[in-house]
Amino acid sequence: DAPSSAVAVPSSPAVGAETTPIDGVYAVTITDADAAAAGIPTHRVADLVGDYQLEMVRGQIRLSRTHGVTLEVLRGTYVVDGSAVAYSGDETPTLGFEWERDHGELRLTLTETDDPQGRAVHELIFTTHPWDRTQ
Repeated sequence: DAPSSAVAVPSSPAVGAETTPIDGVYAVTITDADAAAAGIPTHRVADLVGDYQLEMVRGQIRLSRTHGVTLEVLRGTYVVDGSAVAYSGDETPTLGFEWERDHGELRLTLTETDDPQGRAVHELIFTTHPWDRTQ
C-alpha cells in the first residue's frame, strides 16, 4: 500500500481529452514580501519571485515564471475530480489541491504533496494569491 501522504492520481487524460471546469490561462505575481511572509530563506527568494503563468488545457498543465527571463517551472498533467485537482509530471512533485473559481479567479488550497520539503514553496506559488484568469 502507498503511504497515507501519497497523492492518488488517476490515469492521465489523453491529449485532446474533454475540457475541465478549470481549463484556462491564469496569472499571479509573487513578490519578495510574499516569499518573506511564507518563511522562504533569503537566499532562495530571487529564484521564486516574479510573474507566473499557469496554463491548464484539457488535462495538460504548464507553469512558467518570468523574472527577467521566462522559465518553465512545471509541465505535466492534471485531473479534476469535483472540487479536487491533482497535478503530476515526470520531473515534478505530485500535488493535490482543492480549487474554487470566482469571478475569473482561481483559488487553490494545497491538500497533499509527495514533496514535503518543498511544501512551503508550493504553497507560496500556488496559494498565496488567487490566480487571475487571462484567457
